[in-house]
Amino acid sequence: MKILVFLMTLGIIGLCFFLLSKSQWIFSLNHARRKGLIPKKDKATMFDVRRLLQHGERDAAIRVYCEIFECSKSESHKAIKDLEQSIQK
Repeated sequence: MKILVFLMTLGIIGLCFFLLSKSQWIFSLNHARRKGLIPKKDKATMFDVRRLLQHGERDAAIRVYCEIFECSKSESHKAIKDLEQSIQK
């Protein structure tokens, strides 16, 4: 019985951590939009992604790429990594 309570508590804590990390992702994206670093939703282009990379805003570039192509964070992370390498050449 104690093990079941422990596992349920651990699961709830894990779920809270997951939701907190997702809310941080959304908050930081909205904050960057308010500061003018990222264009408005559905207005972003690859030019914006490139500009963000050139200014060292890799996380913001990943988020914008996710929005443009509606892909997962891991897919956009790989694409941004490839784009960074092509920019540096």
